[in-house]
Amino acid sequence: MGSSAERLAIMNALSSYAWGNDTRDLALLADCFTEDAICSGYVEEQLCWGPIAGRDNIVRELSARVPAEGIRRHHIGSIRFVKVEDGEAHVVSYMVVTHAQDGKATLETTGWYKDTLIGEGDSWRFKEKEWHIDCAV
Repeated sequence: MGSSAERLAIMNALSSYAWGNDTRDLALLADCFTEDAICSGYVEEQLCWGPIAGRDNIVRELSARVPAEGIRRHHIGSIRFVKVEDGEAHVVSYMVVTHAQDGKATLETTGWYKDTLIGEGDSWRFKEKEWHIDCAV
């Protein structure tokens, strides 16, 4: 199941992904992924986009999806460590994405992530990331 320090570092990677994405901090977002990472998105369990290969391509795609106006927030919870050993972690978690604009907050989407992370020094980075969106928005 991995050490407490490993699990905390993995949770930090999940949080850094959310913060980097939501605050448009592309350097922080890029640092969340391995150079050869692969990402895919599913809506109602049907492949909707991807796979996108490579950190730079992933960051470019994600930054294009951030709304130009308003505030987007990714909330990640119910983190389950499926397997953590030998420098590799398999993790699933729920996500809720909200959007606030003009004094009104709305639910943008819900779903879950399926992640494979690789330990690189004191950090963990996404090697594979899948978005599983509950329904089209």
